[in-house]
Amino acid sequence: MGFKFASFGAATVPLSKIVVDKDLNMGPYAIKGVYRPEEWATETLEWGDIPAGEPIPFGEKNIVPDGTWITIITFEVPPGNSYKWRFTIITEMGSTTGNFKVTADGEELYSISDVDMGTLTFDVFLPAGTTVTLEGYSNRAYLCYVHSGSNVQNLGIVGAPKTFDLTGKWLALGLDMHGLDATVKIHGEEVPYSDYAKYFPIVPTELKFPGGWAGSQERPVLKVYKMR
Repeated sequence: MGFKFASFGAATVPLSKIVVDKDLNMGPYAIKGVYRPEEWATETLEWGDIPAGEPIPFGEKNIVPDGTWITIITFEVPPGNSYKWRFTIITEMGSTTGNFKVTADGEELYSISDVDMGTLTFDVFLPAGTTVTLEGYSNRAYLCYVHSGSNVQNLGIVGAPKTFDLTGKWLALGLDMHGLDATVKIHGEEVPYSDYAKYFPIVPTELKFPGGWAGSQERPVLKVYKMR
């Protein structure tokens, strides 16, 4: 026999008139007729930022000779969250330019070429629990100096990889993930956040972001619905 009608509020609608698409658009009887999340109050989910750390100096002048990568500084990143770190490199050189790269456990995270004399500043999200090395060399046989005022500093800004436990929280729809491949876990399965509307109002248990962020990556503002 089957059911011939569905109820939405006070209305009784023939099922033959309801067509569900990927956006939960049921024609004139859209799910927003029952759930209106755009009207619900939200609160911001915190990333867990910490105060900036003390700058770690590079030490005395470091000579960066032609064509040979020289280690300028190596340091250990603590376990836990991935944070944004700022490298400040003060250089002095002759008729040459410098090249620099940052690696974590041997994997290159950032590089820059043809740097002129002066102060170079750039940000990198460093993976937690890794050994990070800053290296450099000059493009010609002229000497390139990295002055002792140079340093690296943990800015305390959390990045990815990052997993949020959503226990007791209801993640909001329509968040701008700024191009990141965020996923949510629903009934034990990971699905793209962009597909979250298909499962709404089922509440996800986790929100996950992949690593490999550029230092310029804009971090999403995460909202959850206020629970009554």
